[in-house]
This record gives sequence, C-alpha cells and structure tokens, in this order.
Amino acid sequence: MKRVQILMLIGALLIVQKAHAHGNHGEGMHEHKEVQGIKNPLQATRTNIAEGCELYKKHCVSCHGISGKGDGKDGNGLNPPPDSLTHKVFKHGGTPGEIHMIITDGVLP
Repeated sequence: MKRVQILMLIGALLIVQKAHAHGNHGEGMHEHKEVQGIKNPLQATRTNIAEGCELYKKHCVSCHGISGKGDGKDGNGLNPPPDSLTHKVFKHGGTPGEIHMIITDGVLP
C-alpha cells in the first residue's frame, strides 16, 4: 500500500470508532483472524484521504511522527514505543480489520 493509502485507512478507521486500550498481544508477528474479514467502508477519494490526513495529524502525529516512523515527540518513554507505520508488514497483521483493531483498541505492554 502507498503511504497515503495507509494514512487514509488510518484516518478512515478513526472516524468509525475512537481509541481505547487493548490488552497485550505478546511479542513477534501474529494475526487476529477474528477481525480479518472487516472491510474498509470508505473509498480512497480525495476527500477521504484529506480527512484521514487531518485525523492523523490530530490524533497520531504526536507519537508516530509526521512521516509515521514512530519518532513523534510525545512517543518518548511510551511502553510499548510507537510503532513505525512505514513497514510493509505489520506485527499485528495487515488486513483492514486488523489495522482497525489496533487503531481502535491500541496495544498495552
């Protein structure tokens, strides 16, 4: 996925639900089969991408950084630290449903 599409997906999914904490998922790569079938309800239109970027700036950039590398100023000292959103493979799975779950529920140590 292109970075803009990922940011759009993040922003679109933030529209659907607000964030709250989710339990520990453990170390290493894994999947969440129970949410893999969830589809992104929004199309990649200019409007949705723009709204997603604004939501990212408002809710995510302080920890994940403007470029999504996990280097935002408020992310220092967090446990776990903010993940880089620039990886091609995500630790918690890369389907829209899995990405939605992590954005919505977060991850606690």
